[in-house]
Amino acid sequence: MTLHRHWLCIFLLAFALLGIAAAASPGAHAATVLVINNDGAGEGFNDPTAAAPVGGNTGTTIGQQRLIAFQRAADIWASRLSSNVTIRVRAQFNPLTCDASSAILGSAGPISVYRDFSGAPVASTWYAVALASALNGSDLDAGDDINATFSSNIGTPGCLSSSGWYYGLDGNTPGNRIDFVSVLLHELGHGLGFLSLVDLASGAKLQGFNDAYMRFLENHGASPPDYPSMTNAQRVAASTSTGNLHWTGANVRAVSGLLTAGAVGDHVRMFAPNPAESGSSVSHWDTVLVPNQVMEPNYTGPLHNPILELPLFKDIGWTVPARLRDFNGNLMSDILWRYGPTGSVVMWLMNGTTVTTSAGIGGDANWTIVGTGDFNGDGKSDILWRNASSGGVVMWLMNGTQVTTSAGIGGDANWTIVGTGDFNGDGKSDILWRNASNGSVVMWQMNGTQATTAAAIGGDANWTIAGTGDFNGDGNSDILWSNTSGGSVVMWLMNGTQATTAAFVGGDANWAIAGTGDFNGDAKSDILWRNASGGGVVMWLMNGTQATTAAFIGGDANWIPIR
Repeated sequence: MTLHRHWLCIFLLAFALLGIAAAASPGAHAATVLVINNDGAGEGFNDPTAAAPVGGNTGTTIGQQRLIAFQRAADIWASRLSSNVTIRVRAQFNPLTCDASSAILGSAGPISVYRDFSGAPVASTWYAVALASALNGSDLDAGDDINATFSSNIGTPGCLSSSGWYYGLDGNTPGNRIDFVSVLLHELGHGLGFLSLVDLASGAKLQGFNDAYMRFLENHGASPPDYPSMTNAQRVAASTSTGNLHWTGANVRAVSGLLTAGAVGDHVRMFAPNPAESGSSVSHWDTVLVPNQVMEPNYTGPLHNPILELPLFKDIGWTVPARLRDFNGNLMSDILWRYGPTGSVVMWLMNGTTVTTSAGIGGDANWTIVGTGDFNGDGKSDILWRNASSGGVVMWLMNGTQVTTSAGIGGDANWTIVGTGDFNGDGKSDILWRNASNGSVVMWQMNGTQATTAAAIGGDANWTIAGTGDFNGDGNSDILWSNTSGGSVVMWLMNGTQATTAAFVGGDANWAIAGTGDFNGDAKSDILWRNASGGGVVMWLMNGTQATTAAFIGGDANWIPIR
C-alpha cells in the first residue's frame, strides 16, 4: 500500500529593496510554532467524538487528540530550529484524494515567499516566509506562515477503510494505522522550506528567480550539472533523471555517511521519478534512502526524529542549534576521552557509531573538563577546563578538533562549575557556578567567552545541582536540584535567571540522577535515575515537571552512566 503525500503552496510573492529598512538582528532563540485551528465547529480539530487516551496523548475527544498530536510535531521542529519570530501554522482537516489502496494524507506549504529582504543570505533568491522572517530577525508577514491540510476521510468506506489515523505520541503505531505525528512532521517540513518553487511542467523559475532549495540540486553528470544554471528544458529533464538528481549542500554531504543506501559519494539522491509526480518530484528525498527519512514522498511508518532534514535546513539558511557535544557541527554528538594517568584528552568525531576522526586535543593532570556547550552560538560545542589547584577556568571555542579561541573566563578555588545550558533561549550556552562553602549558585549568561549577565539564583549547602535540560520544551534549559541528605529532587523551570515554576519531582536516598537528555525525541529532556546499591537505571520520560513514563533500562553496580 502506497500512501502518497504532497505539498500544496498558496504563494504571496514579496520582495524588499536591499537596505530599504533596518531589521532587528536575529538571535538564535529556539523557534516557537503556533497552531491556528482553522476548522469549524464539530469538525476536524473540533471533532467532539469521544476517544480513549492513547500512546501518551491525553485527549478525550478526536479533536483534542488531533490538536495535541499537532502540537507535539510542532514542538519537535521548534526545538531543532532557531527563530526570534513565532511561526504560525494554519491547519484544518478536509477530504483529500483517496481510494481503497492509496491516499493523499496531507498537504502543506508556505503561504508566502520573500526575496531581497534585510538578512537574506543570497540576493535574488526566494525564501519561505518562516525562514525569511527568521533570517530577517522580525516578522515579514503578520499573518499565517504555513497552510496545512490533512485528510478527514482516512479510514472511511472507500478510503483505506481498514486503516485510520493513530494519534498517539509514542510512535508505537499499530500496523494498520497511519502515524499522525509523522505525517505532521513531514508536511510542516515543506512549510518550513523543504521544497522547490520551480514549475515541474515547464522548468521555469518562480518569476525568473532562484529559490533557496533549488540552489543545492544537481543533475549528476549533466552539463551544466547545477539546477539554477540549467535552461528550463534541462530542469524538466533533470527532474525526471531518476538516480541522478542529487542534493549537494555542504551540511548534508558532511553527514551522508549515515546512509547505507541512497548516497552517491557524499551526494544524496532526491526523488525524480519518470514520469514526474506533481507535488512529489524534486521536493523529497528519494525513496531508496536507508534508513528512511522524514521527508520521503511515501509514508513508511512512524518517524519522529528528523535526521538528514536538519543539515538540509542548515544548507538553505536555517540556524540549527548544536547537539550535546557536537564539536564539528554535523548534528551528531561526539565523544571526549580522558586518559587518567596523564590527563590528556582525545576527541572522537562521530558519524552515528562510526569514528570519522580521532585526535588529541591537549590536557594534562592539572586540568579537567568541567563542562561543554555552544557558548558562541556557531552550532559547535565548546569546552570548559578547570585548573585543579587554582580553580581558574579556561574556555576553548572549538571547530571540530581545532581550538579557534582560548580565553580565561574567571573562577577560583571556592567556585566550581555545576552545569551548563541555554537558560535564556538565545542559542548560546550559559554557566552555573556553585560556591563550595555556602552552596549558593550564580548564573553567567554567555556570549562567547564573555559573561553578559551574572545573577545569583539561589541555593544553599543542603542542595546541589543534579542536572540541567529543557524539560518543558520551551527552548530554555531548566535545573534539577538534589537534597544532600534525603535525596529529594526539585525541578526549576527557568526563564533566564528566573524560576517560573518549582516542583518536587521525586527521589530518595537510594536513587540519584545519573543523566538527562531527550531520549524519545519529543523535544523535552528526560531523566535517568541510578540505584545506589544495585546500579539499576530507570528512565523517566518527562513533560515539564511530570513523568509520563517510567521504565527500567538496565545497568549494574559495575557500570555508571557518563553525563
